[in-house]
Amino acid sequence: VMAAPDNKAEVLVRMTDNGNGAENLRVLHNGKSIVLNRETLKYPEAKNQFTTYKHVVDLIGGVNTFSAVANNKEKVESDAQPVELISDHASKSSTCYILSVGINQYKNSKLNLNYAKPDAQSFSKMMDEKSTNLFKKIELHTLYDEDATREKILSKLDELASKASQEDVFIFYYAGHGSMVDDKFYFIPTESIRLYDVSSLNKEAIDASLIQDKFSRIHALKQLIIMDACQSGGSVELLATRGASEEKAIAQLSRSAGIHVMAPSRGQARRGPCPDRGGTVRTLRPVRHRWAFR
Repeated sequence: VMAAPDNKAEVLVRMTDNGNGAENLRVLHNGKSIVLNRETLKYPEAKNQFTTYKHVVDLIGGVNTFSAVANNKEKVESDAQPVELISDHASKSSTCYILSVGINQYKNSKLNLNYAKPDAQSFSKMMDEKSTNLFKKIELHTLYDEDATREKILSKLDELASKASQEDVFIFYYAGHGSMVDDKFYFIPTESIRLYDVSSLNKEAIDASLIQDKFSRIHALKQLIIMDACQSGGSVELLATRGASEEKAIAQLSRSAGIHVMAPSRGQARRGPCPDRGGTVRTLRPVRHRWAFR
């Protein structure tokens, strides 16, 4: 890592093929993945060959920690070697961008919930009232019930990506249904009709990998995702518990994007309360443990 003019840095990553190839490079800045330039990213093509990828980044005031990891064709991942660069650039006060989504009402009334929207509203109110001393500005965006469509959720994430700077904070709160099919986790917006039909999910729901891509394009280095999403619906036939595959999918969302995710523990997801059960305490745990704001 080399300092560059205008409070920037040049990050150089050398990748060497030790015999099993090299792929899936990830470069992280203070724990968050950088969106790489795929046009200039080249991997070595034969044993003992190497390539170098260069990326110019904006520094934040204070400590900037960079690391890079890649894996071979057998999915064995390299060890990260963090490098620090300290910038004396005066940090501006950060803005906290919050997108709060809560869905009680679904197009398929059998999926309707009772407490997802109130939970999201309570979280929004608490953050708006209690965080004013932490940030220069709180910018709260909410999508509830019929407004929480696939198009509007993705559009709002694109809007925030155009606003947030590296020194800002982004928080995404989601209360509603989640579905796990074929080792893929889906967020279920209001227009969704079925929880487990792959064709319907691909058209109406939001694949976690797409959400992951949207988060990676939001420049804020401090990101917290709070998911109160289970697969409980309005009848016993719609109930499904979260198993190891769902745990893995949610953890991958956190790890790949370099963000911090909190979700209900697996035991809580089995026993409740899901968003449609009120009057009890729901335990959230960090999937990625380094979630506290620095």
